[in-house]
Amino acid sequence: MKQKSVLVFDTPDALALGAARMVIETAERAIQDRGKFTVALSGGSTPALMYQHLVKMPSDFSKWIVFVSDERWVPEEDSVSNMGAAVRLFLREAQVPAVNIMHAYVSGLDANSGAVKYEELLHKHAGSPAAGNDVHLDLVLLGVGDDGHTASLFPGKPALKETSRLVVATPHGTLPPPVERITFTFPTINSARKVAILASGENKSTVVASALEGGSSAEAQPVQMVNPLGGSLLWMLDKAAASKMTL
Repeated sequence: MKQKSVLVFDTPDALALGAARMVIETAERAIQDRGKFTVALSGGSTPALMYQHLVKMPSDFSKWIVFVSDERWVPEEDSVSNMGAAVRLFLREAQVPAVNIMHAYVSGLDANSGAVKYEELLHKHAGSPAAGNDVHLDLVLLGVGDDGHTASLFPGKPALKETSRLVVATPHGTLPPPVERITFTFPTINSARKVAILASGENKSTVVASALEGGSSAEAQPVQMVNPLGGSLLWMLDKAAASKMTL
């Protein structure tokens, strides 16, 4: 990992605005360097707030190629779909080309088959042919759950130990809703050029403090396994989420 940083913001909205600015800055750098911006969005309330700011910011959205780091296996019209929320709140209004939105859910496929298809999209749009088609996304956005999960990588589940697949299907863990999911694996996350973990609220304070300062195993708290091998890791927190940190 090149660099690990922690930024703390006063309020959830200040966090969302800071995250939006970070995304735009990362996008502009990627477009300048490589002609496109490959990004994986995440679900949750903080990204929803972030979208409200992102949609007002200038960028060459025609150069964005958008994935989700995990997805519930439901149609995008469902209120719990991560990509569905991103489309409704941000991507449609920002006029990201439809062909650049990498939808995870495919009607008629089960989650296992869907994971294989999504891995193919990663290779096609974020692969580096000169490096054996290794996948290196410009930015992966993640959250962290009260149980220490990130993306849909839940404590104790087989997906934590996946070393070759880029995307896998996984059960829902302990949190609602009880639907199957697909998720990026740690090889995908940790090959990104930049990973940002967003956390807001006092209910995240215990897991944030433990993840950043120690106190729990990586198996019990999967977010600790986020370690971009050649990229940077940025934690972005509001004061409530950071309230139990001592360092």
